Amino acid sequence: MSSKKREVEKPYVIEKVETLPPSKKARVTFYDEIINEILQKEQGFYKVTVKDRHVKTVYSSLIKRIKNKPLKLHIRKNEIYLERL
Repeated sequence: MSSKKREVEKPYVIEKVETLPPSKKARVTFYDEIINEILQKEQGFYKVTVKDRHVKTVYSSLIKRIKNKPLKLHIRKNEIYLERL
């Protein structure tokens, strides 16, 4: 028997690179525009209505984007309110 090990070709390739390629620019949606507009206003409550979008869709989209911002999201009787703190 031969002592040579048979090399198995791997199904992947690992390469060292000097820098990362540039990331894609993050998309700015109208939800981001809503948040930025309310952040420019004074403290208080603001009712948010988005045409052709279900209330729960708008709520979940906004809740993801208001983290670490002085905003609080409220939902009352199928209406969404953003509170500027």
